Amino acid sequence: MQNTQIAATFRKLNLIYATLVVGQVIMFSVLYGLKQENASNHAILQLPAAMLSITAILLAPAFYLRILKSRFQAPDAPARSLEEKIQIYQSANIVKLALLEGAAMFCAVCLMVTGEQFYAWLFIATFFSFMLHRPTPVKCAADLQLSETEKAELQDSLR
Repeated sequence: MQNTQIAATFRKLNLIYATLVVGQVIMFSVLYGLKQENASNHAILQLPAAMLSITAILLAPAFYLRILKSRFQAPDAPARSLEEKIQIYQSANIVKLALLEGAAMFCAVCLMVTGEQFYAWLFIATFFSFMLHRPTPVKCAADLQLSETEKAELQDSLR
């Protein structure tokens, strides 16, 4: 029973990831098509968009690791089953991916409002970072510092 729950949680996380990827691509495509030539807003939005994008790229992974660390290395942290660890991994990943997606979407909206290609490049950089954070069993095992038996159980449940 536990193996099916682990596999279901991991499949759900990958479905969420794929949905976020498709949503960003569709949204960017639509907003790129609707872009307006209004360079007057570029001066206002340039710095916030760049700062948000850079901050998300740099801090989303750090925030993700901090969430994992707070759940597993706190002095009062209980011993957790693999199923509980995978659920925590899923939650932390959703937070990390949402931070990156939010920054990418802000850049896409700025592109639509101003028509400046600068925001398209910021979107692409943020989206590329998002793509690098695809959840995989190998990353899961490394991030959660799973034991060899837990790694084997994870692999078995995903077959």
